[in-house]
Amino acid sequence: MADAINISAASVTILLKEMLASKYLHEGSNKKRIVNNKQELLQRWAVAYQDLLKPKIKIGEYTSRTVDLLKSFKQIMPEQWDGLWSGEAAANKYTNYLSPGKLSMFVTGNDKKWMSELKLVPVKENGTLEVFKFFWNKDHFIFSENSKLPDVVPPILVYADLITSTDSRNIETAKRILNEYIQFSN
Repeated sequence: MADAINISAASVTILLKEMLASKYLHEGSNKKRIVNNKQELLQRWAVAYQDLLKPKIKIGEYTSRTVDLLKSFKQIMPEQWDGLWSGEAAANKYTNYLSPGKLSMFVTGNDKKWMSELKLVPVKENGTLEVFKFFWNKDHFIFSENSKLPDVVPPILVYADLITSTDSRNIETAKRILNEYIQFSN
């Protein structure tokens, strides 16, 4: 589990103990761990992801001098920069329902070719594009098998981006993604 999300084994141990204490996890037969209250746990995780993790991994906000990013995002292939769409752009690709009002992209490393190729200018706030650094191992089977599309983050991240929004269409789209792409097995 630690290698899937790039955290230490000690952090995983702490997390598992907290989940046991909070009754989100219990040990079944043969010491197999079973997750309880999956929907509630997902909601708590989405809020923590939005409030705690995303500010730490944010690279910046940008606007383009020459490219209308909102109109042309479907032609932009972030995987050429080892990146993936997230948020409203990814939601559009998963559901073909939501037209993005803001774009989000995850990238690896410090290579900023995306910045020059999209002719981006950093802005303090209200940029058209938010860029974040990957926090998970995108090649780990949990994530690589989870995404049905090559240029978007796993559905759980899109869900977390949208469900914590105050925009009703984002919340509605998050519910569609939950129902169509995020399965809770018992």
